[in-house]
Amino acid sequence: GMAVSDPSIVPDTLEKREVPKARYAVFECSLAEIGETYRYAFAEWLPRSSYNLNTSVPVFEQYPPMGAEAELVQIYIPIKPK
Repeated sequence: GMAVSDPSIVPDTLEKREVPKARYAVFECSLAEIGETYRYAFAEWLPRSSYNLNTSVPVFEQYPPMGAEAELVQIYIPIKPK
């Protein structure tokens, strides 16, 4: 997904979703590293952390705006205390 300040500017051909308020662990990576970042987050970081996955809200990715210099993707993983 991409964050937008005004949902009315989103073309009808795209789907709009509101992200629920929750606690998220955020992992940044390039597009080329996205699979490895998911593997690390779920197979290494999460089991060793003091959190569990919060399955009541979705995992999602936020991409930089088109034309932005920063090319990092942010992966949001919803968490809750163990």
